Amino acid sequence: MLYLGKGFYALIYFISYIISAAVLICLRPPGLDPMSLIFSLIIVGWVVNIIGIIHSFIIARRGNGNPNKWYSKWYIVIILALILPWTLSFLFRAYAYQPFNVPTISMVPNLNKGDYFFVQKFGNENLQRGDIIVFKHTSPRPNFYVKRIIGLPGDKITYKNDVFTINGQELTQIKITGDLYSEKLPEGISHDILNKDIESNFPPSFPSSYEVPPDSYFVVGDNRANSSDSRFEQFGYIAKNNIQGKAVFDIYQDNGGRLHYKTF
Repeated sequence: MLYLGKGFYALIYFISYIISAAVLICLRPPGLDPMSLIFSLIIVGWVVNIIGIIHSFIIARRGNGNPNKWYSKWYIVIILALILPWTLSFLFRAYAYQPFNVPTISMVPNLNKGDYFFVQKFGNENLQRGDIIVFKHTSPRPNFYVKRIIGLPGDKITYKNDVFTINGQELTQIKITGDLYSEKLPEGISHDILNKDIESNFPPSFPSSYEVPPDSYFVVGDNRANSSDSRFEQFGYIAKNNIQGKAVFDIYQDNGGRLHYKTF
């Protein structure tokens, strides 16, 4: 469209895709997982492109193009073709989904070191216990961290003999095998954890009871023996405005090198 001097039509197609993508993201049908959503966005993009190509061909055949417009120059078209995908990618990462890489073993067995997972950047106003989140933190060094929320603002939490009690309700741990347990939160949601007898190895600054401040969360790693998290005073609670988003699906390789994904 741009090469034919039809900037208005090009803008219409571009806006049509943006609106379609926004509607698809914000009004995601029930049961549509994030990976399927991304494929749906790609399909919508291809549909818009194909319609635009057919429309451009019809305009060219009829001789209705106007190649004298400033934006119809070949080099302008190439520049815009390079800038627009980058812009869309930036907007997608900033406001829809952002990929992260797991740098440590602190979330094993649910996220392994080297896994890639996607974080949802919208609709995170009401985070719940059990959500896996990414957040900015400065301890032990400035970086992005991934942990699981188990404490909400105002919660009273105790930790004794490797077991959490939240608002007077002890979290049930059912042994699966070895150090692998299934931990059940007060809402009935369960997740797997690795839980060794590590309480005796905690530093003297390790407290046994906590009260989560307003607009903050208590987070822990699923690999309890290998995680710096809210159990430690130097790590502390996570302020709501430091949270980047909620993990929604993970991409990983099996022993045969085949890619798989799972949703959270």
